Amino acid sequence: LASDKNVNMLIIDSQPYSERAAADASRRKKDIGLYAMNFGNAYVASVAVYSSYTQVLQSMLEAEQFNGPSVVVAYLPYSKETDSPLSVLQETKKAVDIGYWPLYRWNPRAEENGEENFQLDSERIRQELKEFLKRDNYLTQLMKRHPQLSANLSQSYGSEVRQIQKRKAKDAYSSLLEGLQGAPLTILFASDNGNSENLAKRLGNRGKARG
Repeated sequence: LASDKNVNMLIIDSQPYSERAAADASRRKKDIGLYAMNFGNAYVASVAVYSSYTQVLQSMLEAEQFNGPSVVVAYLPYSKETDSPLSVLQETKKAVDIGYWPLYRWNPRAEENGEENFQLDSERIRQELKEFLKRDNYLTQLMKRHPQLSANLSQSYGSEVRQIQKRKAKDAYSSLLEGLQGAPLTILFASDNGNSENLAKRLGNRGKARG
């Protein structure tokens, strides 16, 4: 990649998605495609042989025509000779549908022809992205048409947070009082000169003050 020579590379990932170790399930492999795109001078494509033959063929042709380094990363979960085409197809569909293996093409020189450099070919991801952008755009347009709505939403959210904070503080205070309240206090005294009676009253008053 750094040499900028006209070299075509095909990299195959054959690990089935369902056979990943539990320790690796939460982290992705090093993204070779992203690494190659960061150079800015290479054609990069991510394909899945059993997902879209048309996309695979188009990527291969574009990589061959590209005057410079090209990298095509292909997903082919075929780890054993006993693997059937059906199981490979199922593994491929699962990986592509959930977004584990995205399908895309990156041509850094496409903009010279008035085209987008990046083409997302994953149908499901593209549809979900389109729906997300549509909702985001609708909300943005709604806020522009009705500025008061944005202010009301912010105020409502702030008021709700304050109410929750007050309720939590009140509950915490009630719990504290319940913890301080112990068994009933009984003060017994006996005195001829009244000194013990006065002392007992003072203790009783302090006890009431402390709950």
